[in-house]
Amino acid sequence: MEQDDEPTPGQDIWRTTVAWGDTDAAGFVFYPNYFAWFDEATHHFIGSLAQSSPQWFTVERIGFPLLEASIQFFAPLHFGDPIEVSTTVEHVGNKSMTLLHDIVCRGQRIAHGREKRAWVTFKDVETPVAIPIPETVRPELLRRLVSQQSS
Repeated sequence: MEQDDEPTPGQDIWRTTVAWGDTDAAGFVFYPNYFAWFDEATHHFIGSLAQSSPQWFTVERIGFPLLEASIQFFAPLHFGDPIEVSTTVEHVGNKSMTLLHDIVCRGQRIAHGREKRAWVTFKDVETPVAIPIPETVRPELLRRLVSQQSS
């Protein structure tokens, strides 16, 4: 995907550039930074649904903690590389969603990852409690399912 390409239906794109501090002594991006980029892309994606992550948290007292994460690497990244993280929905459960992330640099697929996140409330509870995905966003998540894109 080129930098100016529009996302495909159901896809959200978050862009950044690899910073010097993202790299290790060998000059490659240090692997935990890929997970940080997935996190940024997730919050960007959530903001495309109904309201931003900070609004969900401060107004609704709802958060999206990570339950599982995985990544597969195909090529390295270096300082100054422009990247795009595309996010799509793989699964929508009752209280969780699974997102897929693809990192692309100059048209080359760099990494593919998966995150499973719960929807939890922090309202009137001592410990966060999983809640059903709100009906204000469930239809949009279902519309963005990867399997829906090919039908």
